[in-house]
Amino acid sequence: FKNHDFLINILQSQQSVQDIEIWQQNVSGIVKAFQGKTNEFQLGNAINRSKWGWQHTGDYLKLLAGIPSLRDLYPDITIGGSSVIDFEPLATLRTLFNFHRYDIDACSCALYVNRRGSPYSKQYGVFGLAEKLRLIFAMAKASNRSASRLWVTETNWPLLNTKPYTPNSGLPRSTVDEQTQARYLTEYYRIAYSLGFVERVYWWQLVNPGYGLVDHRNNGIRKMPSFFAFKKLLENKA
Repeated sequence: FKNHDFLINILQSQQSVQDIEIWQQNVSGIVKAFQGKTNEFQLGNAINRSKWGWQHTGDYLKLLAGIPSLRDLYPDITIGGSSVIDFEPLATLRTLFNFHRYDIDACSCALYVNRRGSPYSKQYGVFGLAEKLRLIFAMAKASNRSASRLWVTETNWPLLNTKPYTPNSGLPRSTVDEQTQARYLTEYYRIAYSLGFVERVYWWQLVNPGYGLVDHRNNGIRKMPSFFAFKKLLENKA
């Protein structure tokens, strides 16, 4: 994987919020371990979900308090943050506009839209994928805490009939067949990159029968339609 940049996502637990000093020590240790391999890190994940250890966005802001000292130790580090999952602009706003003492180099978001079906489908009657991305980027541009960069660090469409790999695989409202997943993947990437300001989109995960590009069950490797759709995108043929 030479000449490829890796983004390391540093996850948290409820204990992280309760002991900020230990969190900061752990983050510093992780960054140190990856020196020479990558300088890019996302701090925290799904900060608007209690099952990931958060009670409110204020918990997340506490974890970002160590960024200045982290930059002192590693001046070349690139930090992504905000890390809101799904489309919840008020949570995003809280992480990008405040008077806490931190600065992030990119606004990251786990922007799933699978519960709407197609990336073109509207939430609240207004926000398709393009509109969601425009709003998040506008907040990043106006932010006093983030540089004007936008990364989508997670997205996917879970597949039907793939339990236990996809917990909600029996719900047709939010899961799709393999051909539809490949089509939606292509649409998502086309929309994101046509806007001109989305730097990255990461598909979660690459190898997983429930929502990945490759099915590794039955002691084999089966490349699903989404794998070939992604391949076409990388070859600029889609």
